[in-house]
Amino acid sequence: MFSPLQRLLHHGPVLVYGEAGSGKTHLAYEACKTIMRNRECRLLATEPGTRLFLEHAGLAYENILTLDALAREAAYNAVSGRCSVVDSINWHYRENPSLGSARMLAFTSAIIGGSCGFATAQVSEEDGEVKPSGYKYIVPWFPVIARTLKRENSVFLLEVLRPERKVYAFKLRGKSLEWI
Repeated sequence: MFSPLQRLLHHGPVLVYGEAGSGKTHLAYEACKTIMRNRECRLLATEPGTRLFLEHAGLAYENILTLDALAREAAYNAVSGRCSVVDSINWHYRENPSLGSARMLAFTSAIIGGSCGFATAQVSEEDGEVKPSGYKYIVPWFPVIARTLKRENSVFLLEVLRPERKVYAFKLRGKSLEWI
């Protein structure tokens, strides 16, 4: 039986966005473990919190310090036949939302969205809506879009927005997820 995450990855590269603490890093970790069952995958960590989580979990990762480095690693992975899992794709863009950063974010999103991968994104309020920072540079490139929401009693929701609308619930169990 396939998990909801496996079903989503079957449709192509996935972008998951949500508020801080809504389970995005755990989903990225699970996505990397799931992808690694069938092909090589590299986890690209841009956030300090992600690095701490991954060190505790014991999963190897690349520490990505700039948007240029993220684009370079994503391109290298794509031409090498590897999948990229990025937590979070727009971290560096949020610090410097310049036109150059926007172009690099779009380029990186196109590489991952056009090859094999999974990315999380931080959110901000744009045009009265909560959506990924740099929305118009990221979202067009991913065939699968979902957002996470934290509910009561340590329950998290994964609301799939594309390709079809569905909602899945999960709980965090240590380093793993339990789909409920």
